Amino acid sequence: MNDLTTLSDAIRAGSEAAFEAFFRAEFRNVAFFVNRYVRDEVQAEDIAQESFLALWKSRERIDAQQNLRNYVLTIARNRALNYLRDVVSRKGGTLEGREADIHARILQHPEVEQRIEALETEQMLSRVFRSLPEKAREMFLLNREEGLTYAEIARKLGVSVKVVEYNIVLALKAFRRAIPKVSGIFLVFLSLFFGNR
Repeated sequence: MNDLTTLSDAIRAGSEAAFEAFFRAEFRNVAFFVNRYVRDEVQAEDIAQESFLALWKSRERIDAQQNLRNYVLTIARNRALNYLRDVVSRKGGTLEGREADIHARILQHPEVEQRIEALETEQMLSRVFRSLPEKAREMFLLNREEGLTYAEIARKLGVSVKVVEYNIVLALKAFRRAIPKVSGIFLVFLSLFFGNR
């Protein structure tokens, strides 16, 4: 069971401490996400707060199988969309109204939901990476980020090529277990995730 599942269960059970911990950990991320579309920091923070409040009010309906972070981002996305629609209806043909309409259309695009899901995958990859033994992490990064061959890593670290191979295979297996249903996309996420480190 991962930390977010435990947190989901605690919040669903009414734990204010768990909710506060989640709020403190994720509020800035949610506000940042919303601000990318509403382009108003104060309004983005208001929408983020409203989203967390909505999460708390509907906590009994939290599904332990659903990612809590994605759930609150989806609430925030819908609230931002409502805000933008309201701006469009009030400001109509003005520049502000047209900009709000453009941002609302962007927010409705399926790619936004895919980005929310990609955040979950990236965070999961980060957790898996941190759980690897230190040597496996080091060898994996030397191979994936610096482009060193197994032989070059072995020379650099003073170990055998078999040790390098074992550790990199160990890392890859850990990642594959964590993302079992995404076989084709697995390597793309892995390269994007480690390419930005």
